[in-house]
Amino acid sequence: MIRVNKMARKDVRTIAVPDGKKVEVEYNFSDSVAKVLGEFTREDMAWVRADPLTTHSDDRGHLFEVNHSSDVVKFGQDYVVIDDLPHIVRAFHAHRELWDYFTIIQGHAKFVLFDARVKIHGEENPTYGRMKQFVIGQRRNMRLTVPPGVYHGWMSLEPQTILLSFGSELYDGDDPDEHRVPPNSFGYRWEVEFK
Repeated sequence: MIRVNKMARKDVRTIAVPDGKKVEVEYNFSDSVAKVLGEFTREDMAWVRADPLTTHSDDRGHLFEVNHSSDVVKFGQDYVVIDDLPHIVRAFHAHRELWDYFTIIQGHAKFVLFDARVKIHGEENPTYGRMKQFVIGQRRNMRLTVPPGVYHGWMSLEPQTILLSFGSELYDGDDPDEHRVPPNSFGYRWEVEFK
């Protein structure tokens, strides 16, 4: 069952961004946003990043660093998700204030983002209504940064895929900072693309 939170339809917030500044962002969190057919873009979405992680290997195994204090807005909490089977879909939701940072520890996953930020700093957002896709995993080691106002979801591509998620805020079960829409929102089909 998909639980859809009744957040404000148009929401204007002042959020902290990685360089320490405060920026005003207007979101479209209406229930009808799920019906928007997103188009994929090669254009960068503001503050969305896929940063490669350096792996150090020797005869004992591997080590990689995930987050530094200079990489994140602030620390709230982290959690681990384990998908026992491939093609498990966890999508879509967006936050008003929380920044998400994702890394795949084992296996691989496909992430899909939909930009619901109508305006940033009072100006039209050129990637509003656009989508981006990332495949990350243990052989493509990255940290994916997802700012507030960007719907996101992911699908495991291998059995025993393990995701490490780091959020900038603590989760509040009584008043969750999330707006959920069904996995088939934005016209997206969760499948492996054969090329």
